This record gives sequence, C-alpha cells and structure tokens, in this order.
Amino acid sequence: IDAVVLKELPAKEIVEKNKKLDIVKDKFAKEEYAIAVKKGNSELVAAINSTIEKMKSNGEYEALVAAFMPADGAIVIPADLELTGDKTLKLGTNAAFPPFEYVDGAKIVGFDITMGQKIASDAGANLEVVDMAFDSLIPALASGAIDFIAAGMSVTEERQKNVDFSLPYFESEQVIIIRK
Repeated sequence: IDAVVLKELPAKEIVEKNKKLDIVKDKFAKEEYAIAVKKGNSELVAAINSTIEKMKSNGEYEALVAAFMPADGAIVIPADLELTGDKTLKLGTNAAFPPFEYVDGAKIVGFDITMGQKIASDAGANLEVVDMAFDSLIPALASGAIDFIAAGMSVTEERQKNVDFSLPYFESEQVIIIRK
C-alpha cells in the first residue's frame, strides 16, 4: 500500500514506532468522539453525560488528556479507581487504538478506559472491559452483551440510526500515513 488514512493520535503512535513513516495532514473534517449506548437507554446516556460534564468542570478531563496525550509523549497511566458496587457495567472496546484504548502488559488501558472507570464510579458500579473487533461493538450493544461503547467512536448519521450517543468528549481529525 502507498498510504493509510487513520485518526491522528493512533497515527502518531504508529509513526513514533516506525521512523520510515511520516504523517501528512490533509483537509479532512474533524470528528467528534462520543460514547455509544443502546438505542433508547436515556438513563445511561444521562449518567454518562453527567460524568463527562463533571470531569470537564472539575479539571479531571484536562488531567486525563495530560496523562494520555502529554506534550512530551511520556504517557502516565492513572491508577485504577477502586470500584465497588452491586452491579457491573460492561464497556465494549477495541483495544487497538492508543492512546484511547490499548493493551499494556496484560491489561487494557487508555483514555476511554479511565473515562469508563469514572462513569462506573459515578454510577456506583463495577466495570468490566470487553475487548472485541470494532465491527462487533454495535451488534454487541444491541444484543445486550455490553452496556456502552468507549472506543474512539465517531458520531455519524449511520451510527445514530442504531445507537444513542453521549455528549462528545473528544475531537480528532484524520491524517495520512506515508513512507518518508
């Protein structure tokens, strides 16, 4: 192949690990990432939106960005939250897109995973992270196998036919990876 079109932050991770590649920015439209929930689950959307708004107002959001997207490139994975609750929320993701979700050792970590922990904490629940192929996420949500999707998912008209979305929590753009 001659080029790959990919979201900006995962592309930076790839190029950082392979010095023979370079990033070209084009005039792609910006995308907003949001958390997807099963169509009609307004209670969970409201709870997620409340957590996003709280994190943005109290500084936790900026701290999360600084941890996973630091200017110097040195990611500092926050400690897991101590979650206790009588219920468990299942977060569906595809752990292949650092810094949003990826495998570190034997553990799935990332911006979206930490945000999922905050959502579960605010809901008084435990969190189970379910890693699967990206194309399987929406069917898993529709079937009830997972409760929400946090996977750097862009809000599109097509997806909005099948899921409800939270408030946007991140804005990104597509870039092109080429050989130097």
